[in-house]
Amino acid sequence: MDALTMLAAQMVVARRLPIIWGHLFAPTPDSGREVSLMVTEKLAAAGEGAALMPGAAVLAGCAVLLALSRGAPPVAAAASGLDVASRALLAPGRRRVRANAQRLAGKH
Repeated sequence: MDALTMLAAQMVVARRLPIIWGHLFAPTPDSGREVSLMVTEKLAAAGEGAALMPGAAVLAGCAVLLALSRGAPPVAAAASGLDVASRALLAPGRRRVRANAQRLAGKH
């Protein structure tokens, strides 16, 4: 994961912790919405990432087969394929983290 996404994730956690804490002791409609968003967004991002994995895995397999057909060692193709697959898995979460950081920065 890139540095900007990691910074955005830290900012989202820092902005959401007081909302969660406040929701535990004095729930409001806004805090309830934010707590609900936290759960539904994570589930949606995980589902989207999982849906992208089979396509990325097929492409990785094709890259390995292509390397083998050329007589090249398949290790680099396999590593590249794993990188592509992991990026596909994490892309929906990365987009949401950055969007949440922007949205929450505007709230306070």
